[in-house]
Amino acid sequence: MPSSTQARATHPLTIAASPRRRDERVARAEETAIPAAGGIVEPVQRWIPAGSARQWVPALVTSGFVMSGFVKDTGILAHLPIDLTLALGLLTALIVGLQILIVGVPREVHGVVLAFTLLVPPVLWSATTAYGTDKVGRLFTFTLLALLAPVVLIRDSGDVARFVWAFTGMSGIVVITALLNPELSSAYTGAPITTESVDTIGLGSAAGHVLVVLALGLIWRSIPRLAVLGAASAVYVLLQSGSRGPLLSAGLAVLAGSVLVRRRPDFRRVVAFLALLAVGAVVAYEAAPLYSQRRIIGFLQGDTSGSIDGRISLYHDAFQAVLTHPFGIGWGSFQGIAFGGYTYPHDLVLEVLAEAGVLFGGLFLLWLAYRIVITQRITIDYVGSAVFATAVFWCGKALVSGDINDNRVLLYAVGIAIAACGVARATAFTSSAVGAAAPSATPQRVSALRSPSERQGDAYSMG
Repeated sequence: MPSSTQARATHPLTIAASPRRRDERVARAEETAIPAAGGIVEPVQRWIPAGSARQWVPALVTSGFVMSGFVKDTGILAHLPIDLTLALGLLTALIVGLQILIVGVPREVHGVVLAFTLLVPPVLWSATTAYGTDKVGRLFTFTLLALLAPVVLIRDSGDVARFVWAFTGMSGIVVITALLNPELSSAYTGAPITTESVDTIGLGSAAGHVLVVLALGLIWRSIPRLAVLGAASAVYVLLQSGSRGPLLSAGLAVLAGSVLVRRRPDFRRVVAFLALLAVGAVVAYEAAPLYSQRRIIGFLQGDTSGSIDGRISLYHDAFQAVLTHPFGIGWGSFQGIAFGGYTYPHDLVLEVLAEAGVLFGGLFLLWLAYRIVITQRITIDYVGSAVFATAVFWCGKALVSGDINDNRVLLYAVGIAIAACGVARATAFTSSAVGAAAPSATPQRVSALRSPSERQGDAYSMG
């Protein structure tokens, strides 16, 4: 009598399945399997990514750190015993350090660190003024941390979506504050509005960010239609602030995230939503303060009086510094050559070229532009297009206002873009590796049994 092991081995159910049955099982597995998607996808196909509260902590803390200057003088936050930016910066650094110790350093971090070291040499000839010393200190602490944190902390597509929404949520808090407690930027009637923490361009920037992310979500049909109320509120606040730079940047970013993409959403929907957005902007414009209207319409008509003339003069001074000091005049030294005591030229490109030089600053700017441009590769869905458009938006804002430390929000957006590209590349590599290792669904051909006479005939034909 055969043993139990021998019986199981010779039982009909233990015999290898025929090619036909194997094909049927593979077909059923393919039908029930979750389709693989390249690039950045939203987890569990929801507009808010899944995840425990712990998974949201890095995104909320880092976004709060970067956007703290937009809210820290508002309400109860103004009475905290410690500076909000410093507190959240320390907490962000702690989270980044723990992530590196536990998980390791992503490969993208090396490129970020090497690019930022290009900004070190101009420190040797930086201005010794209070502004210059403070600028250098913030540049290599807060600003570097804003760029580095998302690159270290984002490890999968869920993290990308969480960082996008946390970033947008912090900007949304600024918009809500302006709706509930607006303040006039000046004492005269009809002045543009601000909040306790931000000026007109800061408020316009936060509103523009919210507009870009929500508008793209509606165009891609990835968020509830109720989000149109949030987009409308962002348009209203943006026009109430009278900020021209963020207004133009928001329009360009929405176009970039809906048209300049690898997988374009329905074109008719894009056109219809952009038309609806234009109508909403006209309606909100009519409700804007008088001088907000004048600033916007003057900008559209090419009027350069006021702050635009001042910026043009600053651009001229910075350009002359670039021509006469190819290695830069040093961080914070623009204050010594600008008229009226201005400390920076209100243009990130000219500021970096003038103070860091054509060699070091120019290479850093080329790297920054390259990282933004290649983010277009992941624009195959809503989250990827939102990451790309957000970087485009804050880049546009950086060209008209603030110094390099004020524009660490741009570097944070670029950091998210770098990490998102890394996630997309890893996902594509994993998908290709799994596809290469998977068994073929087509069975190998087995030659039919041939009679001895047929085999003998083959031998004759070959010989």
